[in-house]
This record gives sequence, structure tokens and C-alpha cells, in this order.
Amino acid sequence: MNQQDKILPPQNLSTAKPSSTQNLEMLRPEDDKKIKIPKRHGLRNFLITLLIIIIILVIAIAATGLYNIPIISSIFKVNQPKDLGVATSPQALASIKEKVTLSIAGEETNYSSGNADIFSGEIAVDTQFTAEEITSWLHEYQRPDPILSDLQVRQFEGGLEISAMANQYIKAPVYAKVNINLINPQTVSLDIQQGKLGIFSVPDKYLQQIEDALEDQVNDLINRIPGFSIETYELHDGYSNFKGTFPETVKPSPNGWSDLMNY
Repeated sequence: MNQQDKILPPQNLSTAKPSSTQNLEMLRPEDDKKIKIPKRHGLRNFLITLLIIIIILVIAIAATGLYNIPIISSIFKVNQPKDLGVATSPQALASIKEKVTLSIAGEETNYSSGNADIFSGEIAVDTQFTAEEITSWLHEYQRPDPILSDLQVRQFEGGLEISAMANQYIKAPVYAKVNINLINPQTVSLDIQQGKLGIFSVPDKYLQQIEDALEDQVNDLINRIPGFSIETYELHDGYSNFKGTFPETVKPSPNGWSDLMNY
């Protein structure tokens, strides 16, 4: 028999390629192994992102000083007004009361009523006021829930600096620097050099509007309060010289001196 004609032995069946059915069986997971489904973190990631945005906004608002946010505002030091270096004291209050013997007495009256007997009499005043005296007096006779708290008033050559914490409509430090010029015994002119709310400077166009409105109101008060007049008013560094007249008696108001704006 030719060698080429020899019958080859049958191949081992175990080495044969698996059928398609066998392929599918091999792809099936074992019974004791569980397929892990990836967890969805979409909601968690959204909440984390939202929280981060809120924290950033709170810090940003606190940093501007436009609203007092505990702890955060104190970190940025915007939870208190600008310090003008003026302190209040019982001694300063007693001193200004001796210089101006105006008596605040009688039944409490709302100044917006316009009653003619709120102010009465007249006393002559020719004296010097310090920044501490004026600030102490304003603190003593402010309303229980003051519109402006931590108020400081300081004279400079030709004008006043005013610093306080605003408590109505917005809680933020406010600051103003105003030149004051006496035109005649019943009229003054105001020139607001600078105004700040929080860390922001008030734009000039708004300063002008505030200046015009405030000047009209001040001059209206000077003319409406019986017994009040200004002959001399000089502003210097830390003190002012005043010569004129004050009412002798003033009825108290539940809203303190700020109620004068409603008279």
C-alpha cells in the first residue's frame, strides 16, 4: 500500500472546536457570580454641586458687607462700621448737657404729628463740641431699635465724617464724608465727598441725589424748629464751634432723635 494511501487515525473529539451552542454556554456567568450594576451618582453629584454654589454665594454676599452673616462677616471684618476713633462716655454726655441746657421733658410725642408745643422757649448757645460729646449724645437719645447703630461722628476741617451700621432695609456698614458750609442763619450747603455701603462706594450720580434731598431736609428742619438758629458754625479736626440758639424744652419721642426727620 502506498504510504499516501494510509488511513489516518480519527482525531480526538475533545480537540474539536466547540459548537455555537457551546460558545453561548461559555459566555454565561457562573451561578455563584453576580453581575455588579454600576451605581448612579447623578443626584448626589447635583446636590453636592448645589451646596458648593450656595456656600460660594453666601461667602460672596458676606464679603461685600451688604448683609451681616455671622462668623463669615466677622472673618472678612465687614460686620462693623468704619472706626473713626470716637468713643462714647458718661463724662462726654454730661459735658454736652452742661453746654446745652436743653430740657427733654414731658409726654412722649410722635414728631410727625407736627404739634406746635413739641418745642418751646429759646436758649443762647456759644460753645465748642467735641466728637465724643456729639456721638455720646446721639447714642443716649436714639430709639430702642436704632436705624443706625454703633454710630460715630467726627469733625474734620470743614465737614463731618459719619460711620454707622444700617439696620433698616439692609444690615450693612455705612460711611459718609460731608463738607458743610453755613450760608446764613437758616441755610447750610452740603457737599458729600464720599459715601460707602458695605465695601462699595456709592456712585456720584446717586450721591448727588442723596445730597440734594438731605440738604433740603436739613434746611427745612432749621427753619421749622422753633427757637433754633445758627449764627456761627465752624468745623475743625475733632471739634466744632457753634454759636446760635436752641429750643429750651423739647418733648421726648419714642423714636428718639431720628424722629426729627419726620417733623
